[in-house]
Amino acid sequence: MFLKIFAIFFISFCGVSAIAGESIVNETAAITVNDFNEKELISYKEPGSGEFLAYRLHWSRSFDDSMVFRVILKNGDKEPEFTVKKYSVTDKKLTLNETYHVSDNQIYNLINFSRAADFWNRPETFGNIGLDGAEWKLEGINNNQHHITTRWSPLPPYYQSVLDPKTRKVIKQPGLSFEEQARHSDEVGLDMFGLLIMFMHQGFDEKIY
Repeated sequence: MFLKIFAIFFISFCGVSAIAGESIVNETAAITVNDFNEKELISYKEPGSGEFLAYRLHWSRSFDDSMVFRVILKNGDKEPEFTVKKYSVTDKKLTLNETYHVSDNQIYNLINFSRAADFWNRPETFGNIGLDGAEWKLEGINNNQHHITTRWSPLPPYYQSVLDPKTRKVIKQPGLSFEEQARHSDEVGLDMFGLLIMFMHQGFDEKIY
């Protein structure tokens, strides 16, 4: 009974709002795109512009400031542009707000990576949410099509791991079939698509997790 009471107290003290299955949701990761002075993605469409193609990646990290990367590829006669913002949780304000021109090669790469990741058909959520790490929320609009994918710290290693009691090193969990231990190629493609958007920021120097 004492242990149960202590566990409840500890979880409340750490700011944890929910436990779902084996996943723990951290309540402190509550920064939204509104904190970045961002509008709804469709709101950036120029009136009467016809085609509109845009993506926005909201990168919310547990131990570092959150960032937003917005890239608008098609918007009538307006030139393609890339905007990156960083929000300081400590100061509660934007510490970075820059906009760049998007080259033809960057447009080509983004469209190809989006296609390779099968972005528009990926499930909105996949896998568990953890306590430590980062939430990658990628939003896209292609004319009347709107889609969002949310992943938790999706980068490598791309396998289920366990701690080896002999070596005290993290190893692949034994006894799993190939399907159980290998990450789906489209999910890996989605990660690479997110990284490509991040790396469009000139002089990118952030801890990725």
